[in-house]
Amino acid sequence: MKVLPQHPLARGGVALLAAAVALVWLYRSVQAGELARGPSASPLPSASPLLELGFRIAAIDGEVLLVAPGWSLPTEVAPVFEVFPEGGLALRRAPPVGLGPVRLGARAAIVLPTEHFAQLDAAARAAALELLGALRVERPLAASAIQLRGIAASPAELAN
Repeated sequence: MKVLPQHPLARGGVALLAAAVALVWLYRSVQAGELARGPSASPLPSASPLLELGFRIAAIDGEVLLVAPGWSLPTEVAPVFEVFPEGGLALRRAPPVGLGPVRLGARAAIVLPTEHFAQLDAAARAAALELLGALRVERPLAASAIQLRGIAASPAELAN
């Protein structure tokens, strides 16, 4: 006694029906598992705040200004980024359009949410240091590459 039909089209139909049943069962199993777990925070670590900006940051060979809130900046300083207390980033002044991967002679600024670097929460500190590392690619970063404007920070705090 033969269980499967002998005709190739009939065999294909049986295989297709078995695959459809397996897919429906798998879909319902996954859906039931998600419902049983309920809504929860993602177990994955949060993405880099640089990725949330939505564009690639071009490196500069000029200095980076770390600026306290309320300080004014010269108009030639661009880009200007703001670090939020929870670690988010925003572009406040866009850089001029350039052709190369490194903007020669350019200066950039990072506006911090507080005047004391040590008082930043871990996410904001990590975002500021990651942004600083993206703007200046050489390692170790020379102390002359960073200018502090109203920010209290030691070289050890800025080492990345």
